[in-house]
Amino acid sequence: VYHESTYAKKCATLCRKIKSATTTAEPAPQRAPIVQLVLGFLTWNTTRRQAEEAYDRIMPEMVDHNDLRVTHAHVIADLLGDGYEQAGERASRLRETLHEIYRREHAVSLDSLTAMTKKQARNYLDTLPGMTPYVAAQMLLTCFGGHAVPVDDRLADLLRDEDAVDPEATVEQIEAFLERQIKSGDGPAAHAHLQAWADSKRRRTGAARAAEQARAAKPTRNKQTTRTKKATTRKKATTRRYK
Repeated sequence: VYHESTYAKKCATLCRKIKSATTTAEPAPQRAPIVQLVLGFLTWNTTRRQAEEAYDRIMPEMVDHNDLRVTHAHVIADLLGDGYEQAGERASRLRETLHEIYRREHAVSLDSLTAMTKKQARNYLDTLPGMTPYVAAQMLLTCFGGHAVPVDDRLADLLRDEDAVDPEATVEQIEAFLERQIKSGDGPAAHAHLQAWADSKRRRTGAARAAEQARAAKPTRNKQTTRTKKATTRKKATTRRYK
């Protein structure tokens, strides 16, 4: 990250504050890799609670994770609901990733990664189509014992707002920076605290805000157009009646 030394102390101070403010935060329970993959996509740019609730809502509608793979993205998005941030993109990415896993493994399973080195496992995850750095990092950390600090757009924006990272740094650069600041053994706990902190802020991503603004603006324009048409129709009718 650019000017890393400038932000190291600021980041350490913020991390201490976050830890004190999120004392009840606990690392996520150990899950099968494919389950964690789905949960990772559901948590990306939203909250852990929303993700777990969405998983419990979606999976009863599926036979198994392979059924999820072959389900159309718009159906998955509908199950997530209109209020779920980036539902369409999230569903498309998840489905694309599951398809590639099936192509590589001939099954919807990531068990083969347990025999890989941590570097190989991260490379495997990073090269899956549809994958995001946050999901790959979360998978490496929670399933394969690697050192990672998952960062999504929401957390990155919050860290920039607190001046704890370089404002020009990308999500990948912020992740790498945090990995150098946080000890390997502290990774799971740090992720839990950072996730809890971001969840408490409930900050929407720029894409989500833009989509919400577009949805809010559309009905207003339509209503205005409808009122104008109705007024024009009434005027024409009145003119015809008095001719």
